[in-house]
Formats: sequence, structure tokens, C-alpha cells
Amino acid sequence: MAVLPQPVSAEYRGRMRSHSMDGMLEEANRLLNLGDLDHAERLLREILLHDARMAPALTLSGVIAYLRGSSEAAIELMNRALAINPDNPVAYVTCGQAYRALGNLPAAEQSLRHALRLEPGRHDAHLNLALTLWSAGEHARAGTYFKNALLMGKKSFQVYFYLGQIHQENGELSAAEECFRNALVLQPKHGEARLLLGSLLLSQGRIPEASEEFEQAVSDSPGESSLRMAAARAAFELGDENRSLAHLQVAFVKSDADTGVARAHADRGRLCQFDAWCQEQQAESVRVAREQRHKVLSATVVPSGNQGLDIPEPNTPDVFVAGLNKCSVLPGDHLLFSRGNAVCIAGVMTRPLRRPFTSPQIIHYSDDGRLLMKIPDRQLTVDIPCAYLGAAESFFDWTFECVTRIWAYQQRSVSKDVPLLVQAGLSRWQSELLGLLGYEDARLIRLAEDSVALCDELFVASLSAPLNFVAPFALEHLRRSLRKTIAAGLDTPRRIFLTRQEMPTRRLANYREIAPILDRHGFHAIPADSLLVRELLQMIQSAEIVVGMEGAAMANVFMAPAQARIAMVTADVVRAARYCGPSCTLGQEFTFLQGKPAFESNSRISECDVHLDPGMFEEYLSRL
Repeated sequence: MAVLPQPVSAEYRGRMRSHSMDGMLEEANRLLNLGDLDHAERLLREILLHDARMAPALTLSGVIAYLRGSSEAAIELMNRALAINPDNPVAYVTCGQAYRALGNLPAAEQSLRHALRLEPGRHDAHLNLALTLWSAGEHARAGTYFKNALLMGKKSFQVYFYLGQIHQENGELSAAEECFRNALVLQPKHGEARLLLGSLLLSQGRIPEASEEFEQAVSDSPGESSLRMAAARAAFELGDENRSLAHLQVAFVKSDADTGVARAHADRGRLCQFDAWCQEQQAESVRVAREQRHKVLSATVVPSGNQGLDIPEPNTPDVFVAGLNKCSVLPGDHLLFSRGNAVCIAGVMTRPLRRPFTSPQIIHYSDDGRLLMKIPDRQLTVDIPCAYLGAAESFFDWTFECVTRIWAYQQRSVSKDVPLLVQAGLSRWQSELLGLLGYEDARLIRLAEDSVALCDELFVASLSAPLNFVAPFALEHLRRSLRKTIAAGLDTPRRIFLTRQEMPTRRLANYREIAPILDRHGFHAIPADSLLVRELLQMIQSAEIVVGMEGAAMANVFMAPAQARIAMVTADVVRAARYCGPSCTLGQEFTFLQGKPAFESNSRISECDVHLDPGMFEEYLSRL
């Protein structure tokens, strides 16, 4: 229920009695326009005590309730007013505003459209309908009503602010710039509008102008971290690195105060090729493999008319192990950072062109290879020799980009017994796999997410293979090493289906339809996530056919025999193409079983469940 204020004092009541009801209502409206909500509300209370069905008084009371942030009360009062007078556009506009504030966007849109039917030229109805559609993500439709509001001749910051963003989304950069500048004329110290204008200018290469906007924004709102970050990027592009670092440091301090996380400091870096860096540092290095070109099999996609997924013949570069002195390893993706501020990506990590844009420690990347960096203050001092393993988000990438480095280290007798520097928070399977390879907890140095490792002596193996390919020598070494500790299973099934039904994502949406088909063809359904990695590898090692859902379990099929047949269910073959790399290297027959994404389970195609066509699956299994 709406809560109205207590009756006015006797003195104020005496003054009111000298007015007619219409006069009192006019006075309440005047007070409301002046922002004197308390006295306006008291007048309206007195009016409603005399006539509880006076629709204009209910309407103004509803407006005041909305302005006070009482959206539920505003809707209740407006509904009472509309029950008396349904042709009340003000009531519908206020209901629309209140519903939008409550997050009920369909009801808000309905109310505002009703207001426009009653009064098509009403500015606030067009504006609020535009804001409602914007909140619903319907920017194109919102643009129509923002433009309508603009054509009515009333200048509005909100209209210019949102129209600028819509023009920018549509690639209409001149119109977007004009809108942002008009918005800033009305509200010169609006930080977000100035940030958007500066970002627009920066995207066009107008760096000095962008920098001026960011500097002005910082001057107006010195405590806003986002503005400091933008100003830092622009100053860095202009070559004013000292100003850039100063802005960035203030942003870090502000962020630290807000989140309570460990402090970090700003620094500069420069991209460097690993081999060039080793020469620059005069690091001792040993080549353990020469450059080679390899022939691999192609994967098949079903259903696609059995069209193959072509894999270009990969090239394995020279692989060498370098011994680096006084080298830092940053948290996250484990970037190498030298005393001379060199950052090594190419030659050490996959996807080198993307890393400067995705690494959590790189704030900004300039075209000339300069980097704006975030370096944790907390340090992990490693005063014994150790070997760099690297880090990766997925189990698949970690296995074939990081774990395969162990082969290179074991080619050097000097580094056989050194511990591995690894990412903190290794998963159960990651820890178990390293244990099977002889690296128990005592031989692991874990780098926390809020620390930088300062290594007196660090062995680093260069990357042994390009993206989506695994070097045969590294892969065979991994298989041989694991076979020494994992005996072949005598009673394990020869046909296995690796399920994810107990997992939150990437499950088989129609598993009940598919399960009988699996049974008919002699498959055993295995909930892989419930197994130890030793148990899973032992089972795969003896399998003739492995079918599974896209995920970590399928990273282990490299242990299957070379003549094994592998099939993976996925909704997006192009994105999942890397999964076929190990199998194609070993000579295993690899097939992608492409299903339809079930977006009701997850809006991301990389995480949603998959619906597999039963007829297609039956036909595929019948050919095996």
C-alpha cells in the first residue's frame, strides 16, 4: 500500500482553506515543479482526505512516490487514478517509469505505448519508451523513439547520450561524435559521456583529441578508475609513458581500495621473440629438436557429406631449452618478464597475436610492440633452479602446450631433477597427471594469482608446435612415460562413451534417445569426471573406439592405440577443431559428430548442451 504523510499542521490547514480544491491542486503542482516534495505531498494528502477519488491528486501523488523511489507505491496510486480516469497519459508514463525501475520491461513498454496512443506528441513518453527498449537490448527500436524525442525540440542529455551509442554501433561515427558533444554541452562533467567520446576518437586514430577528453574526464572525476585507465592508454599511445604510468598507478590504488586485493604497480614492457631474447640475455641454450615438416591425417565431419576438416601440414620449429638468470614469471597465463622489461610470447605460447589483448597482466598493447603492464607487488622468490611449465585455462590446452614441455627438459640432464613452476589452483586431473609423470607436490612450485615469481635460474623450453598440432616426439614421449606407470586394462571395455551428464555444461541433451543406440552397438557409458585420471587413461589405453562429448575427458584420447577410432560430439566444429590435433598426429581416425546447440541450457555455444540426431548417430556407428 502507498504510505502518505501525516495531516498538515493547523496553521498550514488554515492557509489551505482559503484556497479552492483547484487552487490547492495548482499549488501542489507548483511545489512539485519546484522540487518541494514534502509540502506538495502534504497538500495532496489534505485534498484526498476531502475527495479520495480526485484523479489529478492521485496522479501527482504517484509522481511524488516515483520520485522518492517508491515504485510499487507509484504504480498503486496511478492505478487508482486510471480507474477513475483511464485517459490519463501522465499516469501511464509514470507507471512505465516505475515498471522499468522494477525491471518489468514488458509492463513498462505496454504502459508507455498506451500513453502515446492518448498523446502521440508527448516527449517524456517517447523518451521513456526509448529507455525501456534500450534496457531490453533493443537498441535499434530504441533509436526510433530517441529520435522522436529529439524532433520534439526539447534538448535532453539522455537522448544525445544514448543516440550517440546507437550511431556508434551502426558505424555512424560523425553522428555519434556530434551526439556525445551535445550531451556534454548539457552535462559537461558527465564522466561516462566523455569516456565514450574519447574512446570514439581513439578508435579513429585521433589520439591527441582523445587524450584531451580523457584528461578532462580525469580532472572532473579524479577518483574514477575507468577514466584513469582510458587516460593511461591514450597517453601511452602518444608516447608519454610517464604520464601513462602515473594514471595507471592511481587506478590500481583505487581498485585495490575497492576490492581489498593485493596491490599491484604499473610498469612498461616490450614484446620480444624468445630466441632473440635469449641471445640478448646471453642465455645458455641447447637445441633438442630440429625444424621438421609433418604429414598428418584429416578429421571427418558428420553430417557434412563426409567432408573432411583439412589440417595444413604443420611445421615443428627448432625446439631448444634456455637457462635464464633473474627472470620473472607473471601470474595468470605465466608471461615471461625480463629485467630489461622484455615480455616473451612468440616462441613460448600459442596464439601469440591474441595474447597481448587477452593476458590479464597486459593493460594496453601498442602497435610498435610496447606494453602497459600490471605487475603484482607480492613476490615469490625462487632461489633454486626450476623449470617453466606454463599455464592454460583448459585441460586440453594445458596438456598439449604445457605438459609436453617435460619432454624437452628431460633431454637435458642438468634439468632432470629441478622442480616445475606451475599455476596455482591446479585441478584434480592436472595434479594427478603431473604425479603420474613423476612430479609430486614436493616437486611443484605454485605461483599464486596475486604474485610474481622472481627466479634466480629458470629453464624455459620453447614451444614445440604451432596451434592445433602436437609435435610427434613430444606426444610419443608423453605416451611412453605414462605407460610406465599405467598398466593396460585387461577387463576394460573396448567401446566407451565418455558422458558429461553429471556436469553443468556440454551434456547430451537427448541422452535418453541415444543411450539405447549405444547399448545396441556395445558401448559402455563412462562418467569420466568421476574417475581418477589414471583410471580414465587406463581405460582409454585399451579402447578400440572412443566417443565422447567435447570437454576435458576428450583431451586424454591420445593414450588410445594408434589404430583407434575417435569421435567427439560438438555443436561447433570450427571452434573445437584443436581437439583432433593429437589424434591426427598419431594416425587415429577422428570424426566430429556435429549436433544442434541447445541454447536453452546455456546461451554460449561453447558451453551449451548438444542435441545429436539419433538416425545420423546410428548410421555412423553402423559403419564402424
